[in-house]
Amino acid sequence: MTSNWEDKDDLLFEKAATTQPNKQKLSKNELERVTEVFKMYETGEGEATIYPRDLAIAMKKLGLNPTETEIQDLINAVEVNGLVYYQDFCRIIVRKFREDDEENFHQELFRTLVGPKEYPSGTQAPIYDVNKELLSFTQFKAIMTNLPEMVNDNDVARMFMVADKDSSGKISYQEFRRMCVVPRVESIPDEMPDIDANGDIIVRHHSPKVDTVVSVVGSK
Repeated sequence: MTSNWEDKDDLLFEKAATTQPNKQKLSKNELERVTEVFKMYETGEGEATIYPRDLAIAMKKLGLNPTETEIQDLINAVEVNGLVYYQDFCRIIVRKFREDDEENFHQELFRTLVGPKEYPSGTQAPIYDVNKELLSFTQFKAIMTNLPEMVNDNDVARMFMVADKDSSGKISYQEFRRMCVVPRVESIPDEMPDIDANGDIIVRHHSPKVDTVVSVVGSK
């Protein structure tokens, strides 16, 4: 279908680059790519629009991989009279770009904090899965005590308890992620965790009758 896109191209390009909050702006290169992909699916309905059915494939062309649920939620949020407008498309894409950037940053940071694993010579390392990695108290303490601002051992132990939501004695990636992104300040417990002679937290399972030591965790 013939579109009047070209008549509006410069105006829409400029508007998309200037009307979004600074932290949610597309870079010039990103905006050029987003515009290029959008044009592939432009409806020719008289305005810069695409059909909702083309939203998923357009996002995938930009390197994104939304779930079906995410796509439906996005369509419900931005669809107007059976169409998705260019401005709304840009807002969707920049948000997904930044979410992916943030996720990649946190995964790389967690991987660095956990540190490399050693495998026997001649053994192929398994495919890395950040969700299977765990940060021990010993590793957490080493990180915290090397910060420019001094943190005493008691505070480090209490902070670890706050992050360790399932009380496993280790911090999973999801616990680490929550610690990084939750804006509220959680209270640090007054009680001190039990720490063994090696400086590792002793994990206890609580019951009405007995408090039993079930494992001692730390970096081995």
